Parts: sequence; C-alpha cells; structure tokens
Amino acid sequence: MYNFPIYVYKYTQINTKSQYKDTQMNTSERLKQVMEVKGFNLKTFSEQADIPYRTLQNYILTNREPSAESLAKLHSQLGINLNWLMSGNGEMFTNNTETIDLTQLEKELLASYQSCDNSTQRKINLAISAIAQDKE
Repeated sequence: MYNFPIYVYKYTQINTKSQYKDTQMNTSERLKQVMEVKGFNLKTFSEQADIPYRTLQNYILTNREPSAESLAKLHSQLGINLNWLMSGNGEMFTNNTETIDLTQLEKELLASYQSCDNSTQRKINLAISAIAQDKE
C-alpha cells in the first residue's frame, strides 16, 4: 500500500550515543531518539519518566509539545538535556557531576525507599508531602 517509512529519523551521529547533530528534527522525533538510545519501549519510557503512558504516547505519535511538568520530569528522571530536546542544540543528556554528601541515616532511608515497590513508594511520597504541608 505505502512504499515509504512512516517515521524517518533525520539525524547524524557525531561521537557518542548521547551526542547527535540535529537536522530538522522535532521534539517528537527527539523523544523517539531517546527511547532508541535508552532501549526503552513506550511503557518503560513512561514508567522511567513518571509520565502517564497516554500523555507520552501523544507527545511521540501526535507531535504534541510536552508540558512544563513533563519537561521537568524528563530532565530530573532521565537526565535529558531540555535545550537539546526543544531545539536540538547540545548533547542529548546532561552531565550532572554535582554530588551530595548524605549522612548514614539518609543513605539507609534511601536504600530502604529504593527497595520498595512502586505502590509503597507512592504511599511514602504522599506521607512525606502531607508531613511537609503540615510544617508550613
């Protein structure tokens, strides 16, 4: 029926998997590129970015531009360089070299949190948010 690909990636690799020279790509195509580099399917990408599946699907398949909240999550959860995502300039991922010194208690709490399943982590997040609001 059709003799041409639905999606054509328009980029050329420069040095590493995280560095591309953009040649007329849009945000949707760059998100597809992130999926390819990370080896994610749409479900995994959604979970890792903490963005609802349908929302991310709309960004990728319908060329809808990501909201500010989604952009923040893409940056904080996956380290995606927002300048690159929106304009194609720079590297795909940020190189965060900032380190934070944690106390032993903080390390233990973090390890305990990370060992919990997603449902338990959401409950902990809600509890901490409630406690933080009570302080204000």
